[in-house]
Amino acid sequence: MLVDFNWDAKEIFDWFERNRRYICTEERPAWCMEPTIAGSVEAVFESDEVDDACLDEIYNYRLRHDLRFAVRGAKIPSVYFGCGVAGGEVSAVIGGEVFCISVNFSDFYFRLGAQKKYISERVVRNYLEEQ
Repeated sequence: MLVDFNWDAKEIFDWFERNRRYICTEERPAWCMEPTIAGSVEAVFESDEVDDACLDEIYNYRLRHDLRFAVRGAKIPSVYFGCGVAGGEVSAVIGGEVFCISVNFSDFYFRLGAQKKYISERVVRNYLEEQ
């Protein structure tokens, strides 16, 4: 389990929609040297040879690709959505271990849209009503 609390689904859906183009098409940055996005971010943060310009670039990348930025204030690990070495990737570093799965983002966004519709049809006074 990634987390054990409820999030505002609208904020998450909005973040995914706002960053769709980046998640689906933005190429891996030059600083992304590890096999995964999450591993690359960790490696850069552990490096002593990173300048401010690179840190700014990583921050801007994370705004568009790190789910943690969709739920600001929540204490969750960074989960990255983006173009990996072999296509769509979702990756994270949890407890020092790198996790990565391949994702077809066309299918992902189709299913995300279906979930958004399902949830929005069942929200009454800001609460999801059980059927």
